[in-house]
Amino acid sequence: MLTGLASAQTSTADIQTYVAAVKQIHSTMTDPDSFVLESVFLAATTKYVTKKEPTAYNVCYIYRSHNAMGGYGQSHVAEQRFWGKHPGTIEMLGTVEEAQVGWVAECKNKNLTQDITAEVIAALEPPAPVAPALSPEDAAKKAQLHADCLKFAINDPSLVCK
Repeated sequence: MLTGLASAQTSTADIQTYVAAVKQIHSTMTDPDSFVLESVFLAATTKYVTKKEPTAYNVCYIYRSHNAMGGYGQSHVAEQRFWGKHPGTIEMLGTVEEAQVGWVAECKNKNLTQDITAEVIAALEPPAPVAPALSPEDAAKKAQLHADCLKFAINDPSLVCK
């Protein structure tokens, strides 16, 4: 049944596709600043779809955001299908509870196969760049400048040495 997921779709290019989807979902929010991505899962398709398209799979995004009244409501689900006529299309499914109902509901808990939340969040928030290490000469110059600044700060309390 999980043939489409056998080769877990978590390459760098795939993760970037999922990141783009998160940004698209984020942009549709009433209050985008309150958007919180709770989890991202790869999900199996139905047996009927898998029979027609063995590499088919879905991605389910669970998120929350402020509602029109300014408070957080229930978590919601968005589904991205990678099969059919329009692969990559995102569909908003409603609350997590609503996504569990229906004859064909790919984001049902039983269809979730792989949690890729950490990979997607890491790609959304890349680590801050690390400052290059100073050479011994540059470190000595910086220390001397700081010492000179401290000498001047004795006479001028408004001077701040960093």
